[in-house]
Amino acid sequence: MDRVYRSSWIVLMLVLLSAQAVQACRYNIRDVGAVDLEYDSYYLFGYFDKQTPKEVVSAFEEAASAKLDGANVLGEIINVDEDPAHPAIELAKELSIESYPAAIFVGPDRRARVIEIGTTAETVADKLPAALEHLTVSPKRLEIMKAAATTYGVILVIEGKDPAENAAARKAAKAAVDMIADNMDFLPKPIENPPVMITLEPKAFAAEEVLLWTLNLKAAEIEKPHAALFYGRARQLGPVLEPEEVTEDILTNILSLIGADCECGLDRKWMTGQMLPAKWNEKMRAALAESLEFDPDNPMVKMEVSRILRRGYSAPGGFGDMRSFGASPFGYQEIDIEFEDVDPNAVVDPVETTNDKPPIEQTAVVEKTETAPPSSEQETTTVAEERDKSFTIAIAVLCVIGVVVVAAGMMILRKARN
Repeated sequence: MDRVYRSSWIVLMLVLLSAQAVQACRYNIRDVGAVDLEYDSYYLFGYFDKQTPKEVVSAFEEAASAKLDGANVLGEIINVDEDPAHPAIELAKELSIESYPAAIFVGPDRRARVIEIGTTAETVADKLPAALEHLTVSPKRLEIMKAAATTYGVILVIEGKDPAENAAARKAAKAAVDMIADNMDFLPKPIENPPVMITLEPKAFAAEEVLLWTLNLKAAEIEKPHAALFYGRARQLGPVLEPEEVTEDILTNILSLIGADCECGLDRKWMTGQMLPAKWNEKMRAALAESLEFDPDNPMVKMEVSRILRRGYSAPGGFGDMRSFGASPFGYQEIDIEFEDVDPNAVVDPVETTNDKPPIEQTAVVEKTETAPPSSEQETTTVAEERDKSFTIAIAVLCVIGVVVVAAGMMILRKARN
């Protein structure tokens, strides 16, 4: 009868473990970072007025559609006379744009730059494609994209002027890469290839001007080595590390976050860093999907990742002092977090966990956003709630079955003893 008794408890344990598995996240941080939900895209705004010839507008639309295909850049044409209240018009005023046609490139952090396109259809057709190619393609960005898509992640070392300091930064990055590589067997979800280190040398700064602009760095001001981490769809992990922060411990501890489970309680701002402006062709997308073992562009995957981000929290403010990441080895640290009066049941919108949104409404995007369903966010929330209810019901049913089995075992045990 002891055998029956033990079997009953084993069944109950399996039931409880099954219930826990139902609730577990099947994604890690790298997986989440590979999904583009388009709320942190870059934007190309084309400004025109009622005096602008139609062929100029057509030339802009054709060039933008061709060059932005496959890029995480959304284009929008704005008629300043027909839509004077458009929020992007204020941005144009801040950049001293007073005549049209004109164009602006805007990042997820609202930083913007003017694009020279000329005033005729010929100049637009000539200048805009070259400008967009410069904004979305460069050798080092392509190297980062390929590595992030097929490996654990990337440490980009941005070298300064002193060879000894550069060597020390590379040594620290290499040690962090090796530490993660040696411990990948302990990851909650397997990742096939270890992280890599990529170096950006000063002689390449001119060709990588957009990469540096994305990182909010200026080539002329880089005296000492910096570092930036990327993963998934070339998404940045945390802030750019200052020279004093480019150490083995800090790099190792931040890099270790990429392999963590998506439900680890990590502040969601670490999962929603901005992506590099880049083109993702079919070959690159296929390599990313093969490495992840799922398609990050699948609508169901996007819905699930959106739900994950909504359930998390994002503490106010920035990332804090990165030197605190070097205080303890391999990612473990205890952090005191002070919260204001916050509703514990409140749902966090993933859009609010990022930097300030670009001053636009995501409508009238060149060919792309016109096909978006009108109530996708509401439908996403509804489906997620229904799935959560289904999970709860399934867990409850399994637990009831377990209790019944245990009760039956106890009854058999009592009869046997009597």
